Amino acid sequence: MSSDFANAGKASLQTIPVPPLSMDAIYARARDRRSRTSLRRVALGVMLAVGVLGAATIAAVKSGGIDLWIRGNKGALMIHSVEVIRSPHAAEFHAAVAKATFPAVYPVALPHGAKIVEMIVAPKSAPTSVTLEYRGANGFHAQFLIADATIVNAAKFGPGSAQPRFGRVDAWHVGGEIVVVPRGMLSAAEVDRIKSAMLKSSPAASAADAVARLLPFVVLGGLDRVMTADRLAPATGSTVLIDDAQVRYLPQRIASRAPFVDNRIQSITGVTYKNGMPQFGQGIMARTVSPKNVEIDLNGMKAIEATLRAHGMQRCRCDVLFHRGARSYTIWTLPQGHAKVEKYRVPTQ
Repeated sequence: MSSDFANAGKASLQTIPVPPLSMDAIYARARDRRSRTSLRRVALGVMLAVGVLGAATIAAVKSGGIDLWIRGNKGALMIHSVEVIRSPHAAEFHAAVAKATFPAVYPVALPHGAKIVEMIVAPKSAPTSVTLEYRGANGFHAQFLIADATIVNAAKFGPGSAQPRFGRVDAWHVGGEIVVVPRGMLSAAEVDRIKSAMLKSSPAASAADAVARLLPFVVLGGLDRVMTADRLAPATGSTVLIDDAQVRYLPQRIASRAPFVDNRIQSITGVTYKNGMPQFGQGIMARTVSPKNVEIDLNGMKAIEATLRAHGMQRCRCDVLFHRGARSYTIWTLPQGHAKVEKYRVPTQ
């Protein structure tokens, strides 16, 4: 899918409104789910942060991670180099914490059951910022940009059109860091509760809370049904979530003997903007840097495809949660809307 990155991005630009950008709106307008997957890898590292905080127009590419400006309740952000990690593992989270240039206190006092679905570090080598995206019950969805306070307002504005555009944010200091949340993602009461709890917490305690909120399964596709999957996934063992586009292409994958491999980690560099928009295919580089472990092998893919065919669900618009046990596979179909989740158990071959 990475080969269609530039074309997917260019085709999707026509569907993207001017900042602030909503990833959910972008997804709803994307007609091709494969393009949507390619776009998401960049958009979460670039648009999500840039769009909701205020996009910028820059002519030159920088080597650092981000530039951040805060003026009262408004903020602006320029991203240059990021690593996007979907459904991060504990080891990946701890690695980012260990390499960060500041002792970060992470969000605490979040709703019960809220989980970290994605993490963005910038830059990878020595992060001056870590962005955590949370999802939870009842539609809870929030992103927290946690940055080394020394980078705030440190960069100079470019001339004329190279100046950043500011968007409304909630921002507060905790020790040597600044926490930035797009205005409207949290209520005033939620902001006050989380801010107060973070001021009372510590890097170690908040990191432990974050690790407890990591997903117990691997997400290889979109995040639409991640919370449904979280309610179903066993606490141990190998469990993988694939989205409906990946399900539809199962026969082709099986025919080409292409197993599902770990594609969760994307390195994005060379980001440039024009008129407040990232320019796809113009120097930007997005590459998978995951360990590429096989998450669903050929036998597992055949079990999923055979199960769907046996129950007349080859054309279902559903994600699939797949668990590999010692003697059997467990397969859940997660349909769109309020349709019933189905569970099947298939002996391993």
